Amino acid sequence: MEEQKCEIIRAKRFHFVGIIFSGPFPSAFPEAAVNVQNRFEAERHKVQNVIRPELTWSPHYENEVLSTYWACSEVSEIESVPEPMTGFTLLEHDYGVTRCTAGTINNGYKTLHSWIAAQGREWNRNSCSIECFYNRGSEGEEVRLYVPLKEDRL
Repeated sequence: MEEQKCEIIRAKRFHFVGIIFSGPFPSAFPEAAVNVQNRFEAERHKVQNVIRPELTWSPHYENEVLSTYWACSEVSEIESVPEPMTGFTLLEHDYGVTRCTAGTINNGYKTLHSWIAAQGREWNRNSCSIECFYNRGSEGEEVRLYVPLKEDRL
């Protein structure tokens, strides 16, 4: 993958349907994330109105002891939600965005957070960060990281 580039984008609302895991952080990760993604892969065919079926979206948030992590499909609208899934919408936000690989996610976040600070922006910890996996399954697959930003008050 080429040198890591970062940018700020304004993202529309995201509508997701997927499977959720909440548990101890950081001790349960990354194994818990892989497990919930594998569970979702087995059930994803049940999700309706999927926009790009080749993508697996993983919104998440954490504090010092717990993390909540989803494996989802983005949908055009939430009509019905199959068991044991959850449907939810993330609001429009500015995001710091970069690309990395499945094997370099931690470094991707470090680089992106440093870049965000260098732009004079701040991470909005009250919103979900998102990992978007392209063709899940290998350490070298592309992952796009989205970190929500506090509103720029200029």
